[in-house]
Amino acid sequence: MKKIIALVILIRPPVLYAGGYPGEFQDIGVGARAIGLGNSFISLADDVSAVYWNPAGLSGIIRPQIGLGYVQLFQDTDYSNVAADFPISKRAGIGLSWSRIAVKNIEITDFTSTDSLGTIDTGQDSMILGAGYKLGHKISVGLSGKYLSQSLGDYSDSGYSSDIGILYGGVKHRLAFVMKDIYGVSGGEKIPANFLVGWTWSGFWEMKPSEEEEIYEPHMMPSQMASHKDEKFNFQRPETGSNSKVEVKRGPVTVRTHFSLAVSYSPEMNNQLGAGESFECWINDSYALRAGLEQTDFTQRLSNINGMTLGGSIKFDHMGLDYSYKYYDRLDGRHYITLSYYI
Repeated sequence: MKKIIALVILIRPPVLYAGGYPGEFQDIGVGARAIGLGNSFISLADDVSAVYWNPAGLSGIIRPQIGLGYVQLFQDTDYSNVAADFPISKRAGIGLSWSRIAVKNIEITDFTSTDSLGTIDTGQDSMILGAGYKLGHKISVGLSGKYLSQSLGDYSDSGYSSDIGILYGGVKHRLAFVMKDIYGVSGGEKIPANFLVGWTWSGFWEMKPSEEEEIYEPHMMPSQMASHKDEKFNFQRPETGSNSKVEVKRGPVTVRTHFSLAVSYSPEMNNQLGAGESFECWINDSYALRAGLEQTDFTQRLSNINGMTLGGSIKFDHMGLDYSYKYYDRLDGRHYITLSYYI
């Protein structure tokens, strides 16, 4: 069970769960896919987590989507997120995100005894509302506002912040610039601003197999073969018996790759300079593997621990599952999961 010294609570409650500065828990990130890309997602920003990473990406949302994310962090700390994106025109989209980090049943003791004085709960919440708009064929801008709240037992406080994002480029190259936590205040203290620059190179290949193949399926009844009809592979079976040759017309196999880089600069955090890089590969826009590396100076910020990430995704017509594992140099690795629904 976690313990805390009662005297310290009376002196300055926010320090116990803020960990270094107000709103720090936001640095953990949103979305298993983005976290699995080494936090270099700002120049992609093309899924349900776009409102957090770069609100300019909301301008490219094609259909509504909802995402649920969860990870159990260190010392039984739970971190969860709910996000949603909605297109409102061919040029614009809006996004919502709610994140919460919580630790329950923290035992209180004092300096003179190990006897328990009871337990308390702590928590921090971040609610984001953002919008993105295409100014032209290649450039988009976005703006988001954040409401932050925090509690420790009977103590509570709130704050606010904002992000500004820009995306420029086309299918092959994308550049991004994001200013995070502009004019942010939480718990009566200023939230340090952070500036990020990112670049993504995307490749696309299409592999076309032979037009027709005949496959002998003696074990399949006609009804079973009918169930194997799939739009992606254009299965077609003739109306014949079970011991028959099935003519299969296979569609092309597509391979889509992304190589991303991002650099961050925090002038109010001792001029901290960090970087992230990643590689991602999608097959038929349905199956993906990814790897990333986050390289920063070790400071008090939760996510700024040098880490390697690995992950994958499975996407269907209306559902998607993203998974990432993040390995930390000084702490145990953690599993990040996001479940998405596409309307």
